[in-house]
Amino acid sequence: MSGAICQLRGCRCVLRIEVVRGGATVTICDWCERKRAGLCRDCPRRVYGTVGKAMRCEACARRRVREHDKKHRSDPEVRRQIESRNRKRYRAEASYRERKCARRREWAARNPEKVKRAARRLLLSEGPSRQRHLATQRRHNADPVRAQKKRVQALARYYELHPVRPEPRCAGCTLRLAWKGVGKPPKWCDDCCAAPERCRRRRLNTSITAIREAVA
Repeated sequence: MSGAICQLRGCRCVLRIEVVRGGATVTICDWCERKRAGLCRDCPRRVYGTVGKAMRCEACARRRVREHDKKHRSDPEVRRQIESRNRKRYRAEASYRERKCARRREWAARNPEKVKRAARRLLLSEGPSRQRHLATQRRHNADPVRAQKKRVQALARYYELHPVRPEPRCAGCTLRLAWKGVGKPPKWCDDCCAAPERCRRRRLNTSITAIREAVA
């Protein structure tokens, strides 16, 4: 080994000196020789690409790209720039938000235990991240459209878990109620409910009558 470095672009390999017949010395770059022969720089496989130009096989090239990307993103300033760019894109592009949310839901479905541990860590923490999380939750839950959407989802989940439900009956007269609405049925019919509630139903035209079954 000579300690000298190959000056070709993209090489920077340590040169090797060999003594040939006649006592002359020859400087050899192993990486350049492998590139000219069409062999990967890091393994015995053939290169992925044009012989004489490509330096690595497909697997080693992908690994090298990942290593460079990881090293590049480890810089705090670069990481802040990437996060800022991603936040702007998340706010501006609906399709990007949908893809991110879909991937997040798929990951949560595959890793329920990790989701529970992350939620517990966030619950027990008192740092600024928890305050931002709570502020975001309060802002989103204040939206009436979101509240209605969550109610519809909760009802759909309840009906999925309880496909067979008891028929609604009045708590006073125990007769069946003529009720076909969505959600929790009323507790009292018009005859058994309090007077203010009866007036409210008449005003809104939402009368709940009891079905009196015929006696044979």
